[in-house]
Amino acid sequence: MPEFNTSIEPVLGTRVVLRIGAPDEAISLQAERVVLAEFARLEEMLSVYRADSVWSRWRAGADVATPELVDVIQLVHWWHRHSGGAYNPQAGVLRERWLRAVHEQRVPSRDEVATLAAPLQALPFEIENRTVHRLADCSHLDLHGLAKGWIVDRAAAAAMAVPGVESLVVNAGGDLLRCGAGEMVVRVEDPRDPFDNSPPMVRATLRVGGCATSSPTRRPFRIGDTAFHHVIDPRTGWPVSCRSATVIAHDAANADAAATVASVLDTRSALHLIDEQEGFSACLLPAEGDVVLSSRW
Repeated sequence: MPEFNTSIEPVLGTRVVLRIGAPDEAISLQAERVVLAEFARLEEMLSVYRADSVWSRWRAGADVATPELVDVIQLVHWWHRHSGGAYNPQAGVLRERWLRAVHEQRVPSRDEVATLAAPLQALPFEIENRTVHRLADCSHLDLHGLAKGWIVDRAAAAAMAVPGVESLVVNAGGDLLRCGAGEMVVRVEDPRDPFDNSPPMVRATLRVGGCATSSPTRRPFRIGDTAFHHVIDPRTGWPVSCRSATVIAHDAANADAAATVASVLDTRSALHLIDEQEGFSACLLPAEGDVVLSSRW
């Protein structure tokens, strides 16, 4: 089966690379149009920059929770509960503080960010039988670390429904999903040698599923000569020390969330959580020591 490759940007603020297995270019182009249309539709629904988006209106208190939005919120709730708060949709409050620190070029104290993190530990909503109940102000919630993978999953499902499409790879700035026949080799970048021509830290074969990596190499908080990880431990308010966490899961959204969680938790807890989830595997590079692989990698 021929494969057609294409690259489009900007989509979701990043570059989207597609690899479409189809019998001819016409079907490939149709699948590409479907992917981009679904990206546009879902980005419009979840945008925090548009006051009229479903997500912005729900955060502001409107009763507009569509079935798709409930799906996202339910996944957020699940990861917050099962990670012991290592995934938290309120972490944007802490991220804003660190962005200000970058602007001011002054590292905040651990006491300050811990005080900022303390009231964020309990979620301001509950979900029961797919009904979301607000418990407090939800205007500061964000879907960072999960939404892009969730959109990738749905865009890929729409493209795979195009008659004739046999396989598909969607890579949206590192949030990757592979569907259909065949397989591919995933090469995980080594943050100790982060150059395009450097050998990968590890490799893995991906048939059907998602893959995501959390690493400070590309988007650190840089203050003076120090580069802090862009992922913040929402329990303490301090950037994590894990140098790399890559997770393979059954879809891109869960791989995205799990990679964030695995970079926040200590190595032993991260591996335990990954091994508990059916079909998940992980490659971790802790702050100290060498690569650690989960049992199914």
